Amino acid sequence: MKIEIETQLYNERRYGKPYIATMDFSSAQGIPTWGQWVGSPGEPGLLILDAEPGAIVMRGQKDNRKPRNSAPDFYRLENDGSLTALESKAAAYRAWTGAVKQVEA
Repeated sequence: MKIEIETQLYNERRYGKPYIATMDFSSAQGIPTWGQWVGSPGEPGLLILDAEPGAIVMRGQKDNRKPRNSAPDFYRLENDGSLTALESKAAAYRAWTGAVKQVEA
């Protein structure tokens, strides 16, 4: 399933380019598979990612002035293509391990 998310105008001197990835938590820290961002620095753009329903999606943008504000957001991709927000990386890990257990059963 192809996901496309529009991004907003941003200050390219303060922020890095937006990013998106699916996460594989077979390693506790997670292994990202990066999607693409189409756009020019500072301008609106488009995040593009191929993923299957149930995948954990990470989305973010680095804040170069205040790195503590750079934490990514995590989501679960639903069957209808919508993204359900997860509250933390730990919640994303739990959602991923739960999905893997269901597939193995």
